[in-house]
Amino acid sequence: MPSPGNPQMLNRYAYVLDSPLRYNDPSGHCPVCIIIGAFLLGGATLGGSTATFPEGAYTPSLPIYRQGAVEVRQNRATIEALATDHVPAILLAAAIANQGNSWQRPIGLDWGERIQIAIGEHHQFKDPRLAGLFNHPSVGVGQIMPGEARELGYEGDTWGLLDDRTSIILMAAKLEETADAISEFSLGTTESFILLAIGNNIGKTVTGDKRFRAYGDVTAFLKGDREARTQLLKMMNWIGYLHAREGWSLPKGVDTNHIWQLLRIAFD
Repeated sequence: MPSPGNPQMLNRYAYVLDSPLRYNDPSGHCPVCIIIGAFLLGGATLGGSTATFPEGAYTPSLPIYRQGAVEVRQNRATIEALATDHVPAILLAAAIANQGNSWQRPIGLDWGERIQIAIGEHHQFKDPRLAGLFNHPSVGVGQIMPGEARELGYEGDTWGLLDDRTSIILMAAKLEETADAISEFSLGTTESFILLAIGNNIGKTVTGDKRFRAYGDVTAFLKGDREARTQLLKMMNWIGYLHAREGWSLPKGVDTNHIWQLLRIAFD
């Protein structure tokens, strides 16, 4: 446990000392480091109510480590080719940036994931945590698990999931499947986009009985589901970055300022 003398550290679900709109700590192990780093390096924060997307007042609250942006830059043509009316290019790009920024892929190297796969092939772990790490690992720029890959129609082995194009194709399929599940609800464009963004990590289960369906309202869902609002926050930070710094177009009909308002309410 980092900083055991700090009572807030006892709450393993506290994200950057419960200030996720200001700081970002992907490992969850050093919120103070992120805060100090943000200060020393002019770290980006959401700031006050002045945040807007098109006018450029928004500064993404991203970690200093931004390998995810590199992954998107290197695979831009593939991402743009896979975009559809249901899955806008910038949302797919943000999903790859979010997942490709994984600690398991330091500076884009997959040697750690290769070790995971190799160990998993030679030993079946009974401990759920070890099984998840080695027998059912999330790998590749899309952090796709073997089981979900098969559900999406993938017929190759786990090693094949390390291929960037394969991983991006599967992420696109995952988001399309999520979009289909969302279409069962009578939601507006912005609300549907919110659920789809969250689906980058949990897929179509975002609409499940223990997720959105249990609340029936996006505002209540974000307020009541910590994982959902944290994933949306990460995705919106990447979307803001990709739009402002990399020239990706924002999706038509999506009110990004409204999404930020909902996030403020959710984290309040």
